[in-house]
Amino acid sequence: GARLAAGARGEAAMTEVEPTCDSGTRPCSQSSHRSTTVENELTPNAPCAMSFLHPGAESAAVEYLTPDTIRATLGAGIDGIVYSSSRATAIKVHAQEPGFNKELAVYQRLAEHRVRHVDRFAVPELLGFSRRLRIIEMSIVRPPYVLDFASSYLDQPPDFPSEHWEHWQQQRAEEFGDDWPTALSLYATMRRRWGVYHLDLSPRNVNFGDTLAR
Repeated sequence: GARLAAGARGEAAMTEVEPTCDSGTRPCSQSSHRSTTVENELTPNAPCAMSFLHPGAESAAVEYLTPDTIRATLGAGIDGIVYSSSRATAIKVHAQEPGFNKELAVYQRLAEHRVRHVDRFAVPELLGFSRRLRIIEMSIVRPPYVLDFASSYLDQPPDFPSEHWEHWQQQRAEEFGDDWPTALSLYATMRRRWGVYHLDLSPRNVNFGDTLAR
């Protein structure tokens, strides 16, 4: 995968280097993963049953990380599975290439502008990636944080009718409740400053620091 290398004056240079070791996937019942408490507490450990949605995810993560290893499953969903690694990073294995490409583009844009926080929300730092394995490696962050950009757009939002945007705002306002003004400000800041349209803005992806998951 792409690894972060220190350049002149401490600037970061990203180059993609593919893993050289192949490993098979272990059955869930034989997994050696340990349930651990991780710094960012993204989500509770995902049920092993989620792995059926992404049967090659674990083997891809093992291949990417070698000689380092997977420590635990942080979360899983339609977009993919997130693991913690023995080098204290998060590894997201994407299920589909479009989501991988969108998320990688956002992290590269934020890395280009050295974004570590949006308002008061921490943003994971891009540390590496593999296009072949559809993996993004990122830093582990503490709440409050914002993450999960697999449905985001850069510079230009999708051409949805006005009714769709009205419904989107109404739905998000209901989901966030009293926190909606803060979440909307976060969305507006990312759009205005870096051209990131975080369409999957939801309580699953925005942690305000007072709860683990809303």
